Amino acid sequence: MSQAAAALQLRLTAQHALLRDSVAGPLLLLHNSGAAALLRRRNARISWSQSRTYERKRLFPQARRQRRRQHNAPHAPPPAAAAADRGPPATPLLAVANAELRALWRENQPVGDTQWSSRRRRSGSPQPLGGSRGGSDGGGSDGGGGSGGGGGGGGGGSDGGGGGGGGGGGRRGVTSFALRSASAVTLRFAHADADRAHRAHKAALRRFFLRIMSVMLAAAQGAALVAALVSDRGAEREGAALVGALVSDRGAEREPKRSPRTPPDRGAKRETASASASGEREQEAALVAAAVAAITKNLQLQEEAALIAAVMAALIAGEAALIVA
Repeated sequence: MSQAAAALQLRLTAQHALLRDSVAGPLLLLHNSGAAALLRRRNARISWSQSRTYERKRLFPQARRQRRRQHNAPHAPPPAAAAADRGPPATPLLAVANAELRALWRENQPVGDTQWSSRRRRSGSPQPLGGSRGGSDGGGSDGGGGSGGGGGGGGGGSDGGGGGGGGGGGRRGVTSFALRSASAVTLRFAHADADRAHRAHKAALRRFFLRIMSVMLAAAQGAALVAALVSDRGAEREGAALVGALVSDRGAEREPKRSPRTPPDRGAKRETASASASGEREQEAALVAAAVAAITKNLQLQEEAALIAAVMAALIAGEAALIVA
């Protein structure tokens, strides 16, 4: 029977070591690397300097509530009646694995955190590197292992019972270094995602303002085109008025100018006719020059309007390409 018990014990020890190496490490990394904090940090867009304070004060209220419950709970072992009410105990392998996970988690808690405050030290709670406090029945539990070897035994109870034996040496340095490295990697990935999102947001804002400026430029060009068309209409009306004046002047020139009461004076009539003809020619030349200037201005305005229309078409095509892209 003893050999079977020893074989069973060796088998359970091997299974426990396998479970610890395959499950405890990933579980601790998942717990301490801050996967939930990574997601919340990515959504909250907080900076590097605010990350630790934000994580400690706002992201994990359930952890603070759990620590408060642990602080307020009595540290003595439960009575036998309560243990009997809980039903049959768990399987030995799972119980050992749970105890090992709890010990590893306690061992890797940072010293100086709010969990190990002076109030808890005054109340006699377990210290991170020392032995735990003895229970009310006098049996002290094993001391927590530190980085340099086993811790001391627990204190004796009120009835003089001896303390428990010292715990084995811990792996605090290696494990905490791995956890800190994993946390740094996750933080680096989180800040890379935040920087990438910030650059994408800046590019979207730049495209938005470029579209607004192109629309404003197109509106200004449209207003200039309308003004050019209106001035073009005015130049056309001015040219038509000049041509009408020229035609009416020709008609007045063709009408006979006679005065029935004055006797006809051939020499004076020739001089008057020559003077009026020279004045009319000067007036006609001025009218023709004004009409030519108006027509030239009209042609220039038409060319400018065509150029503005081409520029607006190019702007609208570029804006459509930007919107499609």
